Amino acid sequence: MKAFKFNIPIIILILCELAIGIFLLSAPEHFTEVLIIVFGIVALLIGIIYVIRFFRARKQGAGDMPALIIGIVSLFVGFGFTVFTHTMVGFVAAIAVLYGIIMIITGVFKISEFSVHARQDCTARSFRS
Repeated sequence: MKAFKFNIPIIILILCELAIGIFLLSAPEHFTEVLIIVFGIVALLIGIIYVIRFFRARKQGAGDMPALIIGIVSLFVGFGFTVFTHTMVGFVAAIAVLYGIIMIITGVFKISEFSVHARQDCTARSFRS
């Protein structure tokens, strides 16, 4: 049971990879659109955080110019991804299908590898006792 609790993050990661792969294959354009919007929102938030960080550091006399540049670029990228979502989906849809196939294959191999290691661990424990 302890080994199972230790491997829960690995199992969750494998299941998430399989689910993302299935979603990418079943509805690639819709799922890709959702991912692009989420990426755009995250980029906007990162941009806002970096711009705020720059102005706070500037008040203290230590203006961090790279933080401002990263913030502005993140704001533009986030704005572009959230506003021009349909344009981005056209570019990414074909890649999403290929990525979905890769994710499913990777998930299946990880499940088989995990089961082999789990069986080897169980047989090793039976020999120890």
